[in-house]
Amino acid sequence: MNDFSGYVLSTVLSSQFLLLSQSSICYIAIGRPEKLELFNKPLFVIVLSMYPIGECVLWTWLSFKSGIDDDNYVRDYYYEHFNETITGWRVLHHWKYDQFNVSAFMVIAGAMVVMTFNMSIGLFLASRTIVQIREAKSFSPNYKALQFKILRALFAQAWDAIVVILLIKDYRYWDYD
Repeated sequence: MNDFSGYVLSTVLSSQFLLLSQSSICYIAIGRPEKLELFNKPLFVIVLSMYPIGECVLWTWLSFKSGIDDDNYVRDYYYEHFNETITGWRVLHHWKYDQFNVSAFMVIAGAMVVMTFNMSIGLFLASRTIVQIREAKSFSPNYKALQFKILRALFAQAWDAIVVILLIKDYRYWDYD
C-alpha cells in the first residue's frame, strides 16, 4: 500500500464487525442471558477479539495485494477513451491486455467471501434474535417492544448504506454528465 488511505480503508472495512458483534450481544442477551456473564472473563474477551483482529489483518492483506499492481491500466484507459481522470484508493481490473488478471480476481473474490461470510453470520444472528424475542415467555410486552426497538436500530445502521446507494444516481449508472 503506497498511501495512507489504503490503511484507513482496510481499518474501516475491518471495523464492520461492530454490527456483527452488536447482533451477537443482542442474541446472547435475549436467547441466552445466562451467558452474558462470559463477557466479564478476560479470556472470553480475548477470544472474542480475535475475530476483529483477524478481520483487520485480512483486509490489510487484501489491500496490500491490490496495491501490488501499479501499472495504472484502468486509469490510462479511462483517460484515453473518456477523457476522464479517475482517482481513488485502488482501481482493480480483472481483464487487462486481453488476459485474465488472476491477482485482481483473487483480491475481489477474497473480499466477496469475507463480506458474504459476515453477512451470513449477521443475518443468522438477527433472525435468531427475532425468534427468541417472539418466543420468550418471561418478557413483558413492554420489554419485548423495547428489544424490538433496539433490534430495529441495529437494522437501520445496516439499511442506511443500502438506501444511500439506491438514492444516489451516480452509483447506479456511472453517469458522467
